[in-house]
Amino acid sequence: FPNDPKFAYCFNIIIIPGFMVYLGFIRSFLNLDILMPKWDKILKYFFWLGIPFTVIHVIVTILSNYSYGIADYIPISYIVFFLPLLTFFLYPLYRTNDVKGKFIIVGTLMLLVGIFFNILLWAEVFDQTLLDLKVGFILEILIFSIGLAYRDQENIKAKEQADFQLVKTQLLHVQEQAEIGRLKEMDNIKSKLYTNITHEFRTPLTVIMGMNENITGHIQEKNLIRRNSKNLLRLINQLLDLSKAESSNLKVVKINGDIVSFIQYLTESFYSMASDKGIKLTFYTEEETLIMDYDETLVQHIFYNLLSNAIKFTEENGKIVCHLCAVEIDDMEFIKIKIQDTGIGIPEEVLPHIFDRFYQVDNSSTRRGEGTGIGLALVMELLQLMNGKIDVVSKLGKGTEFVVFLPIENDIKTKKESASKINMKQNIPISLPILPSENNALHETNHPILLIIEDNKDVIEYIESILQKNYNICISRNGQLGIDKAIEIIPDIILSDVMMPIKDGYEVCDTLKKDERTSHIPIILLTAKATLQDRLEGLKYGADAFLTKPFNKEELLVRLKKLTELRKELHARYAERPEVPFSLEGQKDALPFTQKLRRIVIDHFDDPDFGVSDLGNNIHMSDMQVYRKLKALTDQTPSSFIRSVRLQKATLLLKETDLSISDIAYSTGFNTPNYFSRIFNQRFKMSPSEYRHK
Repeated sequence: FPNDPKFAYCFNIIIIPGFMVYLGFIRSFLNLDILMPKWDKILKYFFWLGIPFTVIHVIVTILSNYSYGIADYIPISYIVFFLPLLTFFLYPLYRTNDVKGKFIIVGTLMLLVGIFFNILLWAEVFDQTLLDLKVGFILEILIFSIGLAYRDQENIKAKEQADFQLVKTQLLHVQEQAEIGRLKEMDNIKSKLYTNITHEFRTPLTVIMGMNENITGHIQEKNLIRRNSKNLLRLINQLLDLSKAESSNLKVVKINGDIVSFIQYLTESFYSMASDKGIKLTFYTEEETLIMDYDETLVQHIFYNLLSNAIKFTEENGKIVCHLCAVEIDDMEFIKIKIQDTGIGIPEEVLPHIFDRFYQVDNSSTRRGEGTGIGLALVMELLQLMNGKIDVVSKLGKGTEFVVFLPIENDIKTKKESASKINMKQNIPISLPILPSENNALHETNHPILLIIEDNKDVIEYIESILQKNYNICISRNGQLGIDKAIEIIPDIILSDVMMPIKDGYEVCDTLKKDERTSHIPIILLTAKATLQDRLEGLKYGADAFLTKPFNKEELLVRLKKLTELRKELHARYAERPEVPFSLEGQKDALPFTQKLRRIVIDHFDDPDFGVSDLGNNIHMSDMQVYRKLKALTDQTPSSFIRSVRLQKATLLLKETDLSISDIAYSTGFNTPNYFSRIFNQRFKMSPSEYRHK
């Protein structure tokens, strides 16, 4: 518009707002507040700076009567600020590696070049150029249009992906709901199965317990059957109660009575069990009496599980305290029952899981005691049923503290204080095993020495009852004690459980088979695990036989008998015979242990005083260990073994040399020729001279 500058400036005035819109486009297109938040703030400030520049531009344009020479200084000033700002912005944008940023970089470069040439035209550096601001804008718009198309395509893909994820999430939700329904159905089936199975268990158990009472005599056997039947009945009842609690079929039947005396009686019922293990069990109450509503049977189950666990996992000379008091929490009164022990403790990471059904802290074969993982799960269910709660604090190696809270209520009008005393004697399912005598002294009998390594007292008592007539029995109650006892007494045979504290049966077997003092001892492993893999595991560690619990009495007797007979065959096989020619190593098929002893005896032919103690010192074994090991392998005593080696050397000298009888006697370690002749005659039924000329 050369003839009417007013119209020309109508276009010229929109230059600064055009740059403002450009900045707004960059921020929106790039999502700059997320991609580059600091630069987003800078461009935002520069955007708002365009408003006063535009106002000033309009005012100056009007006042200068639309003079190009004056009014253009305003947009040029804005552009002078704008140009370096965009220049510095492009490099950090490039470093983001954002694909959309590359469209902005290329388009902006086109705009900047156009601005640069437009400034040169304005400064009259040259009259005309092919690239000015308008061409830069056109190229920039073209590139930005391609970028917008790219962004729209990406948005379509993102929407499709989001829709796909939504459908996928919905499908997963449907599957989860179906799985939840299936699990609920399976849980109901399992609960019914538990109920049916446990009811079926009760029938034969009733017969066993009833017939046991009809048996006359056999007091020890009857007590063993009765005690284990009650324990089995308790486990069955726990399964039934757990199933009922989870299906909301277990009812709370409360009485109103003194819970302090009831808890005290329950505690005293465990005194014998704690005393047998060398544990000090103490009951301490801050309330002399506390009358409240409670379910005796449920409280009894809770208390039994917590206190029996405390005794099970507390070492000898440990302490257990049962503390009782009344407390107020959130304006409600509770009885607080704390059972604190100095046992092995529970690792912190497993504490959240100890109330899960069938969860056991230690599933290894060296775990302490036996268990099913039902007890604490039942405790939690019963407490929830009675609106109570339980807390647990434990430190590994220091002990565990269980704290039970039961609400104190007195809603039952008819008091039944006598019911506690009646039910105490009838319902408490506490069956305390009598500790078998751990008599490890070797009796003067001809029976083989049997070492039993087992932590279950009733199993020990049962095994003793069927084997004590034919074996001299020693007992160890964990794997490490069993290893120590085996090395000490060198038994004829070992019967070991697999799952025991400290060291399991596999470790016992491995240790004893690798020790020269005990490597010859047959070992039978007992385990409740009956899979082929478990049997292979035991055989891999050198076990001679493997029996699965519950084992058959006759099978155990046959296994022990056969292994004992194998040892007798070894006696005959490796015993030195007169017709065997003398050599430094003895018989080719001799055992390494006897070969070692032979070598030692040969090295001491010149010492007539070399005896059993010297033999043991040379192989770092006690006299008894040498005696037991050599007797087991060859049926010879150490003294007779030494004489046998000396005599075999003498037979060689008699046949292959012209040495006199006296010289041969002295050279093979005999004190006098007469003693040599007498011993030779006893062994070979002829004199040395007769043997030489035979």
